[in-house]
This record gives sequence, structure tokens and C-alpha cells, in this order.
Amino acid sequence: MSKRKKMLLSSIMCSLILGVSAAPVSAETIETFNLDEMVVESSRNHKTPLPGGFNNDSSRVGLLGETPVIKAPFTVQSITEDTVSKMAIPNQDLDTVLSNVPAIRTGTSPIKTDFSIRGLATNASAYLVNNIPGFFIMATGPITNTVGSIDAMIGPAATLNGSTPSFQANYLSGATPGAIYLNTKRAGEDDFIKYTQTFGGHGDYGEYLDISQRFGKDRNIGVRIYGQYDDGGLAISGAGQRKKNLFANVSYEGETTKTNVFGGYYDQKFMGTERRFVLDKSATKFPDAPDASKSFDDPKVMH
Repeated sequence: MSKRKKMLLSSIMCSLILGVSAAPVSAETIETFNLDEMVVESSRNHKTPLPGGFNNDSSRVGLLGETPVIKAPFTVQSITEDTVSKMAIPNQDLDTVLSNVPAIRTGTSPIKTDFSIRGLATNASAYLVNNIPGFFIMATGPITNTVGSIDAMIGPAATLNGSTPSFQANYLSGATPGAIYLNTKRAGEDDFIKYTQTFGGHGDYGEYLDISQRFGKDRNIGVRIYGQYDDGGLAISGAGQRKKNLFANVSYEGETTKTNVFGGYYDQKFMGTERRFVLDKSATKFPDAPDASKSFDDPKVMH
């Protein structure tokens, strides 16, 4: 091999060696990214109002727990607090709200809480307050301004969480047409103070106070206080009533436990509100309708 070719070959080899040694030796690179701030929102109320805001999408169905209404194995309707506040007549009980449930019929003497579920008569003894029965009786109804939501369970399957039999006698005695679960107002996410006035026919006037506040490091303690004063006449001539009440609901939500305490005071006075007629079984014809301008009431006041 000529000297010139040897020098050319040596130059090529040197170039190759230098090229290899000059190549960078890099470890595996890991790309990192900084995500934008992410906010996850939730609610202490597991129920979500359906479009329109009058009914919730789920209900606590006894042993089944919180269940979507559409998946409940029997008829159930969950009424929102918004519905109660808009449809409850201030000087009356929950009849005007329960009439939104197709299976329920209401309407009786002002001092009675009677209503029927699928044709079976019952009364306020069928109400459960925060799943506890026995708060109310036939002549003592629930305090409307304390109700946050209503779960109406229709049919004998309501015994999943307990229910009250119909008071009807004879062959219908013991029937369980359903149960009405009243959930008291509790402190929500937002703090507020609300004062409301109402005016109705026959000189009825009402005042309402509603205060909601959360406390604690994680705002896991809630206090809600609500009161009512209402006084005035009813649609029946000469009848009226006066309502005074003040209630408080204290709730706590920890990581593994939930606690709720509800209590208060109410004073309800009726004036000339009882008028009921019963047709004796010996009657052979219907009597004429009573004169609505006359008072057939017991002169004693129910308090």
C-alpha cells in the first residue's frame, strides 16, 4: 500500500474514532409537567334536586340506604326544602305539600292531621322525624318551618324502615299504606340569616327567622336555628289559630361518624276550628247542608 493511501486510511480511522468519542452519552430523560390547580367540589347533602327543584333524585330507602328514586323497589318520592317553603300554607300543616304526591289525598278539619295513602286513612302519627316515630298525633301536626325535605314511601314495603299502620278499624285495621319521613332543616354549605314575613286572607300575619352557620376547622359542625310566629283567621268563618315556635338543629360530620340533635319549643292555639258531622247509621235520608254562617264549634279552645 502506498504511503499516500496509508495516510488517507489513517485519517479516516482517526475521524471515526474521534466521532465516536465525541458523541454525547445521555441517560433516559423524564419529562415533567405542572398541572393547573384542580378544585374538587362536593356537597354534604347527598341528594340532588331534579330539574325544576321540586323533587330530589334520591331518597333514603330504609335498609337499602340512599337510593336513586328511579331504582327504588317501590313507590318513593323525595320532596325538596324548596317545595316545602313555596307550597306550605303558613298557618296550616303539611297537607298542601303532601298533595304533590299522587298517592296521597288530604283535607279535613283544621285541627286534624288526617290524610289517606292509596285510600287508607292515617294521620300525623304516620310521620317519622329524622327516622324517629311518635312525634305527632291526630290533632298535633308537624311544624312546617322545621322541615327540610320529605321522603314519602308508599305501600307496605315502607316497613323496610318502619311504618305506622292505618287507624281505620274493622277489616282494614293494621294495614300499612306507607310512611312519611320528615328530615329537619340542617346547616348547609353557605352561612345565612333570613327573615321572612307572610300575609294571608282573614288577617293572617306571620314572621319567620332562619339562621344557618357552620363552625370548626373543617366546618364540620353545623347549627341551624329557625322560628315562627303566625296569628290570624282561617278560611272557616270565625276560626283562627296562633303558632309560636323556636327550634335548633345541631349536626356534626366526622370522617367515620355523623351526629344530629334536634329540639325546640312550640305553642299552638286553636280558636273555633272544630266542626265535624257524622251521619248516624239509622238515618234514612241525607240532611240539608249546614249553614256555614253559623258556628257549630266546641266553645272551648284547644291549646
